[in-house]
Amino acid sequence: MRSSFKVLGCLGWMILSWVAGCNRPFSGPAAPGISNSLSTPTDTQFPSKTWTPTITDTHTPSPTMTASPSSTPVPSDTCTGTPSMTRTASFTCTETPTSSPTSTFSATLTPTATDPNTATSTSTVSWTPSPTLTASPSATPSGTSTSSPTPSATGTPTPSATATASATATPTQKPLGWVQATASASFGPRMFSGYAVFNNKMWLIGGGTDCSIQGGVKADVWSSTDGITWTEVLANPPFGTRWGCGTVVFNGKLWVIGGVVTGGFGNDVWNSSDGVQWTQVTAAAPFAAREDFGCVVFNGRIWVIGGDNSLGLAAMSDVWSSADGANWKREADFPSARAGASCVVFNGAIWVIAGGKATPAGGNAYYVNSYSDAWYSNDGTHWTQATANAGFSGRVYASAQVYYNQIWLMGGAGSSYMPTIPNTGVDDDVWVTNDGTTWTQKYATLPFAKRFAAESYAYNNSFWVAGGGAFWPGSGAYYPDVWHNP
Repeated sequence: MRSSFKVLGCLGWMILSWVAGCNRPFSGPAAPGISNSLSTPTDTQFPSKTWTPTITDTHTPSPTMTASPSSTPVPSDTCTGTPSMTRTASFTCTETPTSSPTSTFSATLTPTATDPNTATSTSTVSWTPSPTLTASPSATPSGTSTSSPTPSATGTPTPSATATASATATPTQKPLGWVQATASASFGPRMFSGYAVFNNKMWLIGGGTDCSIQGGVKADVWSSTDGITWTEVLANPPFGTRWGCGTVVFNGKLWVIGGVVTGGFGNDVWNSSDGVQWTQVTAAAPFAAREDFGCVVFNGRIWVIGGDNSLGLAAMSDVWSSADGANWKREADFPSARAGASCVVFNGAIWVIAGGKATPAGGNAYYVNSYSDAWYSNDGTHWTQATANAGFSGRVYASAQVYYNQIWLMGGAGSSYMPTIPNTGVDDDVWVTNDGTTWTQKYATLPFAKRFAAESYAYNNSFWVAGGGAFWPGSGAYYPDVWHNP
Protein backbone atom coordinates (compact mmCIF):
# COMPACT_ATOMS: atom_id res chain seq x y z
CA MET A 1 0.00 0.00 0.00
CA ARG A 2 2.86 2.35 0.90
CA SER A 3 4.43 1.85 -2.48
CA SER A 4 1.12 2.58 -4.20
CA PHE A 5 0.95 5.97 -2.44
CA LYS A 6 4.41 6.73 -3.74
CA VAL A 7 3.30 6.10 -7.30
CA LEU A 8 0.12 8.18 -6.92
CA GLY A 9 2.14 10.98 -5.35
CA CYS A 10 4.46 11.14 -8.31
CA LEU A 11 1.56 11.21 -10.70
CA GLY A 12 -0.14 13.98 -8.72
CA TRP A 13 3.01 16.07 -8.82
CA MET A 14 3.10 15.67 -12.60
CA ILE A 15 -0.53 16.80 -12.91
CA LEU A 16 0.15 19.94 -10.83
CA SER A 17 3.12 20.77 -13.03
CA TRP A 18 0.93 20.72 -16.12
CA VAL A 19 -1.74 22.84 -14.44
CA ALA A 20 0.90 25.47 -13.67
CA GLY A 21 1.61 25.94 -17.35
CA CYS A 22 1.84 23.81 -20.45
CA ASN A 23 4.13 26.31 -22.18
CA ARG A 24 7.13 24.86 -20.38
CA PRO A 25 8.66 21.46 -20.86
CA PHE A 26 7.56 18.49 -18.83
CA SER A 27 10.39 18.34 -16.33
CA GLY A 28 9.17 16.91 -13.06
CA PRO A 29 10.24 13.54 -11.74
CA ALA A 30 9.35 10.85 -14.28
CA ALA A 31 7.14 7.95 -13.40
CA PRO A 32 9.47 5.17 -12.39
CA GLY A 33 11.21 3.86 -15.47
CA ILE A 34 9.63 6.48 -17.83
CA SER A 35 12.10 8.75 -19.62
CA ASN A 36 11.63 12.57 -19.50
CA SER A 37 12.54 12.64 -23.19
CA LEU A 38 8.96 11.71 -24.09
CA SER A 39 7.08 14.20 -26.26
CA THR A 40 5.70 17.09 -24.06
CA PRO A 41 2.22 18.56 -24.80
CA THR A 42 1.93 22.38 -25.20
CA ASP A 43 -0.65 24.96 -24.08
CA THR A 44 -1.79 25.38 -27.65
CA GLN A 45 -2.73 21.74 -27.82
CA PHE A 46 -4.13 21.45 -24.31
CA PRO A 47 -5.22 24.82 -22.80
CA SER A 48 -7.12 23.07 -20.00
CA LYS A 49 -5.17 20.32 -18.35
CA THR A 50 -6.68 17.34 -16.66
CA TRP A 51 -4.45 14.22 -16.68
CA THR A 52 -5.64 10.74 -15.78
CA PRO A 53 -2.95 8.09 -15.29
CA THR A 54 -3.50 4.41 -16.13
CA ILE A 55 -0.87 1.81 -15.28
CA THR A 56 -0.94 -1.71 -16.72
CA ASP A 57 1.43 -4.48 -15.70
CA THR A 58 2.22 -7.39 -17.98
CA HIS A 59 4.08 -10.36 -16.58
CA THR A 60 5.91 -12.88 -18.68
CA PRO A 61 7.11 -15.96 -16.84
CA SER A 62 10.10 -17.80 -18.28
CA PRO A 63 9.46 -21.37 -17.30
CA THR A 64 11.78 -24.26 -17.76
CA MET A 65 10.34 -27.72 -17.77
CA THR A 66 12.09 -31.04 -17.68
CA ALA A 67 10.09 -34.18 -18.47
CA SER A 68 11.54 -37.57 -17.69
CA PRO A 69 9.35 -40.28 -19.18
CA SER A 70 9.55 -43.68 -17.62
CA SER A 71 8.74 -47.04 -19.06
CA THR A 72 5.71 -47.47 -16.77
CA PRO A 73 4.83 -44.81 -18.26
CA VAL A 74 4.53 -42.05 -15.55
CA PRO A 75 6.44 -38.82 -16.25
CA SER A 76 8.26 -37.00 -13.50
CA ASP A 77 7.99 -33.28 -14.24
CA THR A 78 10.04 -30.52 -12.68
CA CYS A 79 8.96 -26.94 -13.39
CA THR A 80 10.95 -23.82 -12.52
CA GLY A 81 10.26 -20.30 -13.62
CA THR A 82 12.04 -16.92 -13.52
CA PRO A 83 9.33 -14.34 -14.26
CA SER A 84 9.86 -10.87 -15.68
CA MET A 85 7.43 -7.91 -15.56
CA THR A 86 6.68 -5.16 -18.07
CA ARG A 87 4.82 -2.01 -16.88
CA THR A 88 3.06 0.31 -19.27
CA ALA A 89 1.95 3.80 -18.05
CA SER A 90 -0.63 5.71 -20.12
CA PHE A 91 -1.63 9.35 -19.45
CA THR A 92 -4.70 11.04 -20.91
CA CYS A 93 -5.10 14.87 -20.96
CA THR A 94 -8.50 16.42 -21.81
CA GLU A 95 -9.17 20.13 -22.53
CA THR A 96 -12.56 21.41 -21.41
CA PRO A 97 -13.12 25.00 -22.76
CA THR A 98 -12.46 24.34 -26.42
CA SER A 99 -13.13 21.45 -28.75
CA SER A 100 -11.87 18.98 -26.14
CA PRO A 101 -9.11 17.26 -28.09
CA THR A 102 -7.72 14.14 -26.47
CA SER A 103 -4.17 12.84 -26.69
CA THR A 104 -2.28 10.03 -25.06
CA PHE A 105 1.33 9.14 -24.62
CA SER A 106 2.83 6.04 -23.09
CA ALA A 107 6.10 4.71 -21.82
CA THR A 108 7.32 1.27 -20.80
CA LEU A 109 9.32 0.37 -17.75
CA THR A 110 10.81 -2.88 -16.54
CA PRO A 111 11.11 -2.86 -12.74
CA THR A 112 13.96 -4.52 -10.98
CA ALA A 113 13.67 -6.60 -7.85
CA THR A 114 14.12 -3.50 -5.61
CA ASP A 115 13.14 -0.05 -6.88
CA PRO A 116 12.62 2.71 -4.26
CA ASN A 117 10.19 4.58 -6.55
CA THR A 118 7.90 1.69 -7.38
CA ALA A 119 5.92 -0.99 -5.72
CA THR A 120 7.87 -4.13 -5.12
CA SER A 121 6.12 -7.05 -6.72
CA THR A 122 6.63 -10.65 -5.91
CA SER A 123 5.67 -12.96 -8.74
CA THR A 124 4.91 -16.54 -8.02
CA VAL A 125 4.82 -18.99 -10.89
CA SER A 126 2.32 -21.73 -10.29
CA TRP A 127 2.56 -24.73 -12.59
CA THR A 128 -0.09 -27.32 -13.17
CA PRO A 129 1.39 -29.66 -15.75
CA SER A 130 -0.93 -31.93 -17.67
CA PRO A 131 1.49 -34.45 -19.03
CA THR A 132 0.68 -36.67 -21.92
CA LEU A 133 3.05 -39.53 -22.43
CA THR A 134 3.31 -41.80 -25.40
CA ALA A 135 5.96 -44.43 -24.91
CA SER A 136 7.25 -47.16 -27.21
CA PRO A 137 9.11 -49.56 -24.93
CA SER A 138 12.82 -49.56 -25.49
CA ALA A 139 15.89 -50.28 -23.50
CA THR A 140 17.00 -46.67 -23.86
CA PRO A 141 14.05 -44.36 -24.52
CA SER A 142 14.69 -40.67 -25.04
CA GLY A 143 12.15 -38.03 -23.95
CA THR A 144 11.03 -34.81 -25.54
CA SER A 145 8.91 -32.32 -23.59
CA THR A 146 7.19 -29.07 -24.47
CA SER A 147 5.41 -26.49 -22.31
CA SER A 148 2.98 -23.72 -23.22
CA PRO A 149 2.54 -21.28 -20.30
CA THR A 150 -0.41 -18.88 -20.24
CA PRO A 151 0.48 -16.04 -17.82
CA SER A 152 -1.99 -13.47 -16.46
CA ALA A 153 -1.60 -10.49 -14.10
CA THR A 154 -4.10 -8.07 -12.55
CA GLY A 155 -3.70 -5.44 -9.83
CA THR A 156 -0.83 -6.35 -7.61
CA PRO A 157 0.97 -8.73 -9.95
CA THR A 158 0.75 -12.35 -9.00
CA PRO A 159 1.22 -14.12 -12.33
CA SER A 160 0.07 -17.62 -12.75
CA ALA A 161 1.15 -19.99 -15.46
CA THR A 162 -0.46 -23.17 -16.65
CA ALA A 163 1.73 -25.61 -18.52
CA THR A 164 0.69 -28.54 -20.58
CA ALA A 165 3.63 -30.87 -20.92
CA SER A 166 3.86 -33.74 -23.29
CA ALA A 167 6.64 -36.26 -23.28
CA THR A 168 7.19 -38.74 -26.06
CA ALA A 169 9.59 -41.63 -25.72
CA THR A 170 11.38 -42.20 -29.02
CA PRO A 171 13.00 -45.62 -28.95
CA THR A 172 16.01 -46.62 -30.93
CA GLN A 173 15.21 -48.51 -34.10
CA LYS A 174 13.58 -51.75 -33.17
CA PRO A 175 15.40 -54.69 -34.75
CA LEU A 176 13.36 -57.33 -36.43
CA GLY A 177 13.24 -60.29 -34.07
CA TRP A 178 12.28 -63.92 -34.31
CA VAL A 179 9.18 -65.20 -32.55
CA GLN A 180 8.43 -68.85 -31.92
CA ALA A 181 4.85 -69.52 -32.96
CA THR A 182 4.97 -73.06 -31.63
CA ALA A 183 7.63 -75.43 -30.36
CA SER A 184 5.75 -78.49 -31.55
CA ALA A 185 3.37 -78.14 -34.47
CA SER A 186 0.85 -80.94 -34.90
CA PHE A 187 2.39 -81.99 -38.23
CA GLY A 188 5.41 -83.31 -36.29
CA PRO A 189 9.13 -83.28 -37.14
CA ARG A 190 9.85 -83.22 -40.88
CA MET A 191 11.89 -81.69 -43.68
CA PHE A 192 11.76 -81.55 -47.51
CA SER A 193 7.99 -80.84 -47.48
CA GLY A 194 6.14 -79.03 -50.22
CA TYR A 195 4.97 -75.59 -49.10
CA ALA A 196 2.96 -72.61 -50.42
CA VAL A 197 0.58 -69.83 -49.38
CA PHE A 198 -2.88 -70.54 -50.79
CA ASN A 199 -6.35 -69.20 -49.92
CA ASN A 200 -4.89 -67.08 -47.09
CA LYS A 201 -3.32 -70.08 -45.39
CA MET A 202 0.10 -71.64 -45.13
CA TRP A 203 0.14 -75.16 -46.59
CA LEU A 204 2.52 -78.05 -45.92
CA ILE A 205 2.55 -81.24 -47.99
CA GLY A 206 4.46 -84.44 -47.33
CA GLY A 207 8.13 -84.42 -46.36
CA GLY A 208 9.44 -86.68 -43.64
CA THR A 209 12.32 -87.80 -41.44
CA ASP A 210 14.18 -90.13 -43.78
CA CYS A 211 15.36 -89.34 -47.26
CA SER A 212 15.54 -92.97 -48.30
CA ILE A 213 12.94 -94.18 -50.74
CA GLN A 214 12.08 -97.16 -48.55
CA GLY A 215 10.45 -95.29 -45.66
CA GLY A 216 10.01 -92.19 -43.55
CA VAL A 217 8.22 -90.13 -46.21
CA LYS A 218 4.80 -88.66 -45.32
CA ALA A 219 1.56 -88.63 -47.28
CA ASP A 220 -0.56 -85.82 -45.83
CA VAL A 221 -1.72 -82.22 -46.32
CA TRP A 222 -1.74 -79.56 -43.57
CA SER A 223 -2.73 -75.90 -43.36
CA SER A 224 -2.65 -73.03 -40.85
CA THR A 225 -3.85 -69.46 -40.66
CA ASP A 226 -1.62 -68.39 -37.77
CA GLY A 227 1.37 -70.78 -37.68
CA ILE A 228 0.30 -72.00 -34.25
CA THR A 229 -2.63 -74.26 -34.97
CA TRP A 230 -2.14 -76.65 -37.88
CA THR A 231 -5.01 -78.68 -39.29
CA GLU A 232 -4.60 -81.94 -41.16
CA VAL A 233 -6.72 -81.22 -44.22
CA LEU A 234 -6.11 -84.61 -45.80
CA ALA A 235 -4.50 -87.70 -44.26
CA ASN A 236 -4.05 -89.77 -47.42
CA PRO A 237 -4.02 -87.67 -50.59
CA PRO A 238 -4.38 -89.56 -53.90
CA PHE A 239 -0.86 -88.59 -54.97
CA GLY A 240 0.61 -90.57 -52.06
CA THR A 241 3.91 -89.83 -50.35
CA ARG A 242 5.99 -86.82 -51.38
CA TRP A 243 9.50 -85.65 -50.56
CA GLY A 244 11.24 -82.72 -52.26
CA CYS A 245 8.29 -82.05 -54.57
CA GLY A 246 7.49 -78.78 -56.34
CA THR A 247 4.54 -76.85 -54.89
CA VAL A 248 3.11 -73.66 -56.45
CA VAL A 249 -0.15 -71.69 -56.70
CA PHE A 250 -1.28 -71.26 -60.30
CA ASN A 251 -4.61 -70.32 -61.90
CA GLY A 252 -6.36 -70.31 -58.52
CA LYS A 253 -5.25 -73.81 -57.57
CA LEU A 254 -2.61 -75.50 -55.44
CA TRP A 255 -0.24 -77.67 -57.49
CA VAL A 256 2.04 -80.62 -56.57
CA ILE A 257 4.71 -81.75 -59.05
CA GLY A 258 7.14 -84.66 -58.93
CA GLY A 259 9.44 -85.40 -55.97
CA VAL A 260 10.24 -88.67 -54.21
CA VAL A 261 7.19 -90.91 -54.37
CA THR A 262 6.46 -94.45 -53.30
CA GLY A 263 8.80 -96.65 -55.31
CA GLY A 264 11.07 -93.98 -56.74
CA PHE A 265 10.97 -90.49 -58.22
CA GLY A 266 7.94 -88.85 -59.82
CA ASN A 267 7.14 -86.53 -62.72
CA ASP A 268 3.38 -86.49 -62.23
CA VAL A 269 1.33 -83.29 -61.81
CA TRP A 270 -1.68 -82.72 -59.52
CA ASN A 271 -3.84 -79.73 -58.56
CA SER A 272 -6.63 -78.79 -56.13
CA SER A 273 -8.93 -75.82 -55.63
CA ASP A 274 -9.35 -76.47 -51.89
CA GLY A 275 -6.51 -78.76 -50.76
CA VAL A 276 -8.97 -81.62 -50.20
CA GLN A 277 -10.14 -82.70 -53.65
CA TRP A 278 -7.17 -83.43 -55.97
CA THR A 279 -7.05 -83.97 -59.72
CA GLN A 280 -4.21 -85.62 -61.60
CA VAL A 281 -3.34 -83.32 -64.51
CA THR A 282 -0.77 -85.73 -65.96
CA ALA A 283 0.76 -88.97 -64.73
CA ALA A 284 4.02 -88.35 -66.56
CA ALA A 285 5.26 -84.96 -67.73
CA PRO A 286 7.89 -85.13 -70.54
CA PHE A 287 10.73 -84.12 -68.23
CA ALA A 288 12.61 -86.78 -66.27
CA ALA A 289 11.33 -87.70 -62.82
CA ARG A 290 13.13 -85.66 -60.15
CA GLU A 291 13.27 -84.12 -56.68
CA ASP A 292 14.75 -80.93 -55.17
CA PHE A 293 14.19 -78.81 -58.28
CA GLY A 294 13.31 -75.15 -58.65
CA CYS A 295 9.59 -74.59 -59.19
CA VAL A 296 7.98 -71.14 -59.70
CA VAL A 297 5.16 -69.39 -61.57
CA PHE A 298 6.35 -66.76 -64.04
CA ASN A 299 4.77 -65.02 -67.04
CA GLY A 300 1.61 -67.15 -66.83
CA ARG A 301 3.46 -70.47 -66.79
CA ILE A 302 4.74 -73.05 -64.30
CA TRP A 303 8.53 -73.53 -64.47
CA VAL A 304 10.67 -76.53 -63.46
CA ILE A 305 14.43 -75.94 -63.20
CA GLY A 306 17.14 -78.52 -62.51
CA GLY A 307 16.89 -81.02 -59.65
CA ASP A 308 18.20 -84.60 -59.43
CA ASN A 309 16.99 -88.18 -59.39
CA SER A 310 19.69 -89.97 -57.42
CA LEU A 311 19.66 -88.37 -53.96
CA GLY A 312 21.84 -85.50 -55.10
CA LEU A 313 24.25 -87.57 -57.15
CA ALA A 314 22.70 -86.87 -60.57
CA ALA A 315 22.09 -83.11 -60.78
CA MET A 316 20.18 -81.79 -63.81
CA SER A 317 20.28 -78.55 -65.79
CA ASP A 318 17.16 -78.61 -67.99
CA VAL A 319 14.47 -75.87 -67.81
CA TRP A 320 10.80 -76.60 -68.61
CA SER A 321 7.56 -74.60 -68.60
CA SER A 322 3.82 -75.19 -69.00
CA ALA A 323 0.73 -73.02 -69.36
CA ASP A 324 -1.65 -75.73 -68.13
CA GLY A 325 0.41 -78.33 -66.22
CA ALA A 326 -0.29 -80.98 -68.85
CA ASN A 327 1.68 -79.77 -71.86
CA TRP A 328 5.31 -78.93 -71.20
CA LYS A 329 8.01 -77.29 -73.29
CA ARG A 330 11.77 -77.52 -72.78
CA GLU A 331 12.91 -73.90 -72.75
CA ALA A 332 16.65 -74.06 -72.16
CA ASP A 333 19.51 -75.64 -70.27
CA PHE A 334 20.63 -73.84 -67.15
CA PRO A 335 24.34 -72.85 -67.32
CA SER A 336 25.30 -75.41 -64.65
CA ALA A 337 23.61 -78.55 -63.37
CA ARG A 338 22.38 -78.28 -59.79
CA ALA A 339 19.86 -79.53 -57.27
CA GLY A 340 18.67 -77.96 -54.02
CA ALA A 341 18.81 -74.43 -55.45
CA SER A 342 16.54 -71.68 -54.11
CA CYS A 343 14.23 -70.26 -56.78
CA VAL A 344 12.03 -67.15 -56.55
CA VAL A 345 10.45 -64.58 -58.86
CA PHE A 346 11.80 -61.12 -58.10
CA ASN A 347 11.82 -57.80 -59.97
CA GLY A 348 10.30 -59.28 -63.11
CA ALA A 349 12.70 -62.22 -63.43
CA ILE A 350 13.25 -65.81 -62.32
CA TRP A 351 16.13 -66.11 -59.86
CA VAL A 352 18.16 -69.25 -59.16
CA ILE A 353 20.34 -68.94 -56.06
CA ALA A 354 23.02 -71.35 -54.81
CA GLY A 355 22.36 -75.11 -54.95
CA GLY A 356 24.89 -77.80 -55.83
CA LYS A 357 25.56 -81.43 -56.53
CA ALA A 358 26.96 -84.31 -54.53
CA THR A 359 30.06 -86.46 -54.75
CA PRO A 360 30.05 -89.96 -53.20
CA ALA A 361 32.20 -90.33 -50.11
CA GLY A 362 31.56 -93.96 -49.20
CA GLY A 363 28.44 -95.64 -47.93
CA ASN A 364 25.51 -93.26 -47.60
CA ALA A 365 27.77 -90.25 -46.96
CA TYR A 366 28.79 -87.73 -49.60
CA TYR A 367 30.32 -84.29 -49.95
CA VAL A 368 28.27 -81.43 -51.34
CA ASN A 369 29.79 -79.27 -54.05
CA SER A 370 27.68 -76.18 -53.47
CA TYR A 371 27.47 -72.76 -55.07
CA SER A 372 27.24 -69.23 -53.69
CA ASP A 373 26.15 -67.60 -56.94
CA ALA A 374 22.93 -65.97 -58.19
CA TRP A 375 21.44 -66.10 -61.69
CA TYR A 376 18.38 -64.51 -63.28
CA SER A 377 16.34 -64.64 -66.48
CA ASN A 378 13.69 -62.32 -67.87
CA ASP A 379 12.28 -65.00 -70.15
CA GLY A 380 13.37 -68.37 -68.70
CA THR A 381 15.54 -69.00 -71.73
CA HIS A 382 18.45 -66.57 -71.48
CA TRP A 383 20.30 -66.60 -68.16
CA THR A 384 22.63 -63.99 -66.68
CA GLN A 385 24.91 -64.43 -63.69
CA ALA A 386 24.25 -61.56 -61.26
CA THR A 387 27.16 -62.60 -59.04
CA ALA A 388 29.53 -65.53 -58.86
CA ASN A 389 30.09 -65.02 -55.14
CA ALA A 390 27.20 -63.50 -53.21
CA GLY A 391 29.17 -63.36 -49.96
CA PHE A 392 27.42 -66.23 -48.24
CA SER A 393 29.02 -69.65 -48.11
CA GLY A 394 28.04 -72.15 -50.80
CA ARG A 395 24.91 -74.05 -49.79
CA VAL A 396 22.07 -76.32 -50.86
CA TYR A 397 18.51 -76.64 -49.54
CA ALA A 398 18.36 -73.05 -48.23
CA SER A 399 14.93 -71.47 -47.66
CA ALA A 400 14.18 -68.40 -49.80
CA GLN A 401 11.27 -65.99 -50.08
CA VAL A 402 10.62 -62.52 -51.48
CA TYR A 403 9.87 -60.47 -48.40
CA TYR A 404 9.47 -56.66 -48.22
CA ASN A 405 10.95 -56.17 -51.70
CA GLN A 406 14.02 -58.21 -50.86
CA ILE A 407 15.11 -61.79 -51.37
CA TRP A 408 15.69 -63.51 -48.01
CA LEU A 409 17.86 -66.62 -47.91
CA MET A 410 18.01 -68.67 -44.70
CA GLY A 411 20.02 -71.69 -43.61
CA GLY A 412 21.04 -74.55 -45.83
CA ALA A 413 23.84 -77.13 -45.92
CA GLY A 414 27.34 -76.13 -47.01
CA SER A 415 30.22 -77.82 -48.82
CA SER A 416 31.52 -79.31 -45.58
CA TYR A 417 28.20 -81.04 -44.93
CA MET A 418 28.46 -84.71 -43.91
CA PRO A 419 25.10 -86.35 -43.20
CA THR A 420 26.58 -88.85 -40.75
CA ILE A 421 28.00 -86.08 -38.51
CA PRO A 422 25.29 -83.95 -36.81
CA ASN A 423 25.33 -80.21 -37.59
CA THR A 424 28.51 -80.38 -39.66
CA GLY A 425 28.34 -77.75 -42.39
CA VAL A 426 24.77 -76.67 -41.58
CA ASP A 427 24.14 -72.91 -41.85
CA ASP A 428 22.06 -70.84 -39.44
CA ASP A 429 22.31 -67.36 -40.93
CA VAL A 430 20.09 -65.08 -43.04
CA TRP A 431 21.20 -63.08 -46.10
CA VAL A 432 19.17 -60.45 -47.96
CA THR A 433 19.48 -58.54 -51.22
CA ASN A 434 17.71 -55.63 -52.92
CA ASP A 435 18.99 -56.42 -56.40
CA GLY A 436 20.28 -60.02 -56.44
CA THR A 437 23.85 -58.83 -56.91
CA THR A 438 24.80 -57.32 -53.56
CA TRP A 439 23.99 -59.50 -50.55
CA THR A 440 24.10 -58.52 -46.88
CA GLN A 441 24.16 -60.80 -43.87
CA LYS A 442 21.12 -59.80 -41.82
CA TYR A 443 21.56 -62.43 -39.10
CA ALA A 444 24.82 -64.21 -38.34
CA THR A 445 23.06 -66.70 -36.08
CA LEU A 446 19.45 -67.61 -35.38
CA PRO A 447 17.64 -68.33 -32.09
CA PHE A 448 16.55 -71.76 -33.28
CA ALA A 449 18.48 -74.90 -34.17
CA LYS A 450 20.53 -75.04 -37.36
CA ARG A 451 18.60 -76.54 -40.23
CA PHE A 452 18.19 -77.02 -43.95
CA ALA A 453 15.31 -78.11 -46.21
CA ALA A 454 12.89 -76.17 -43.98
CA GLU A 455 9.53 -74.93 -45.24
CA SER A 456 9.33 -71.14 -45.61
CA TYR A 457 6.53 -68.67 -46.32
CA ALA A 458 6.06 -64.94 -46.88
CA TYR A 459 2.73 -64.61 -45.09
CA ASN A 460 0.86 -61.90 -43.14
CA ASN A 461 3.80 -59.49 -43.35
CA SER A 462 6.20 -62.00 -41.82
CA PHE A 463 8.88 -64.42 -42.95
CA TRP A 464 8.00 -67.90 -41.67
CA VAL A 465 10.13 -70.99 -41.12
CA ALA A 466 8.62 -74.39 -40.31
CA GLY A 467 10.32 -77.71 -39.69
CA GLY A 468 13.60 -78.65 -41.35
CA GLY A 469 16.47 -80.79 -40.16
CA ALA A 470 20.17 -80.79 -39.36
CA PHE A 471 21.39 -84.10 -40.79
CA TRP A 472 20.22 -87.30 -42.42
CA PRO A 473 19.86 -90.24 -42.59
CA GLY A 474 19.19 -90.80 -38.91
CA SER A 475 16.82 -89.52 -36.31
CA GLY A 476 16.56 -86.85 -33.63
CA ALA A 477 17.55 -83.83 -35.74
CA TYR A 478 14.24 -83.09 -37.42
CA TYR A 479 12.20 -80.22 -36.12
CA PRO A 480 8.46 -79.63 -35.57
CA ASP A 481 8.78 -75.96 -34.53
CA VAL A 482 7.50 -72.86 -36.35
CA TRP A 483 9.11 -69.41 -36.24
CA HIS A 484 8.40 -66.07 -37.84
CA ASN A 485 10.10 -62.71 -38.29
CA PRO A 486 8.91 -60.35 -37.04
